[in-house]
Amino acid sequence: MASHPNREPRNDERYHIGTYTYSWVLSNKTLVEELVENTLAPISCHFEFTNFSDLHKYADSDSLQNVRAIVLQCFPSQEQDSEITSRRDVVIVNEELLLLTLWNQYDEKEGRTLADIGPGVMIFGMRLKVTTFNSLSLTTRGGNSGFMINPPVSQELQMQEWYNGNREGLQQLLEQRTYRNSDILLPYPQDDDVISIASFVASWRTLKSSWIKGRTTFPRQDRSLWYTACANCQKSLEADLSWIVTCPSCHQESELEAISRLAIRIDDGTANLSATICSADAEKLIPFNATQLRDADEHGINLHDDIVTSVQRHMIVAFVRTYETTFHGQTELKVNVVKAYIVEEVLPAPKLIGHESEKETCESTLDVDNPCTISVKNVAGSFGKEKLGTSSEGINVPNAFKAVKRSSPLSDTDFNGATAATISEPRGTLSKKEDIGEIVDTAATISKSQGTLSKNAEAGSHAVKGRATKKNKGS
Repeated sequence: MASHPNREPRNDERYHIGTYTYSWVLSNKTLVEELVENTLAPISCHFEFTNFSDLHKYADSDSLQNVRAIVLQCFPSQEQDSEITSRRDVVIVNEELLLLTLWNQYDEKEGRTLADIGPGVMIFGMRLKVTTFNSLSLTTRGGNSGFMINPPVSQELQMQEWYNGNREGLQQLLEQRTYRNSDILLPYPQDDDVISIASFVASWRTLKSSWIKGRTTFPRQDRSLWYTACANCQKSLEADLSWIVTCPSCHQESELEAISRLAIRIDDGTANLSATICSADAEKLIPFNATQLRDADEHGINLHDDIVTSVQRHMIVAFVRTYETTFHGQTELKVNVVKAYIVEEVLPAPKLIGHESEKETCESTLDVDNPCTISVKNVAGSFGKEKLGTSSEGINVPNAFKAVKRSSPLSDTDFNGATAATISEPRGTLSKKEDIGEIVDTAATISKSQGTLSKNAEAGSHAVKGRATKKNKGS
């Protein structure tokens, strides 16, 4: 609106706004006219965007990506460590919900603008880095990234109609925090996304992450099979499980929980590598949860043989990432499993890998500062449906990228000649425990005289919920 008001200085403090000494007065004599704004012409330049379903191909690499998305929520800005550094997490959506982290100047400018506007605004994110933080997420990269907020583009690039038609379902996905669900962020890969271990090993200086497939074995592991971590961000913390702490990583007040941790070897016949697998993905391979591993550790019970037997039964498809660490001037290349799916239970179990000289081997240990993200129950169902609906499997949201297609999982034939396998539900392949023992209860009690775990409740419970109870040593 355009106006031509009378204005005059007033000394009456009732009319003061801050230190501003003038007041604007509108009366029936004030001329008020509508301001007709010129509609901006659509931007004529060409945009190339990466589908959310393809982002995993660039995870942890130097290849920066462009995305088109709707902003669903802006979290408050947070200061990081003791440096003058700030960050803000933003939940964006296109094919699925995804976290976008804005650092420093992007937090102060674009982050503040998006927070003021509220949900529903479309953005173009340019030159963003794909990371394996929180399974899969986006982040700004130095000063190289850029954003267009609600850009004036042609109708085919608009997402407002799609967002308005699915707002209720998207809000439910937001409340269920599916942007932290590794089953959705890293679903079972298509056939051409899985490469041989030999190819991965040969190119891991440039290829930082990939899907691989192979049989698993469990070499001798001298370190603990569990560690303590922040229940909110899963970062490793050296603290007692009974404590409530302010996490130095996520800066949230949080309880601590026990996280399982295995150093496994994966072999596909072309090569083998050693990798660390954590949390729920690790528990798919063994009949124990983190609480049971902790109890056994505290009471000196050796579970190595049981774990070897169980791990050798499985073949997995895993999304792995490589990273370098330096210790005492020595640089090591390590591998973490970000997400794993059980392909099948292989019987009989293969022998431990031998003839190391005939295959390339990559040794790996855990990155305790950035453990694998825990996978949770799939609550969002599938994407790509034509209309929004709900089912027992979750909420279905149409895909804004109509060209994106999802293939049926496990349509391939594995390298051992087995026919197409099926993905087991979490812990589904651990139901056969005849050869492993009856160590299946979360609340298992430990008898030091017998050196066994006795079953006190229903088998199969493996979730660590709530605050862990501190156990007395020697009890």
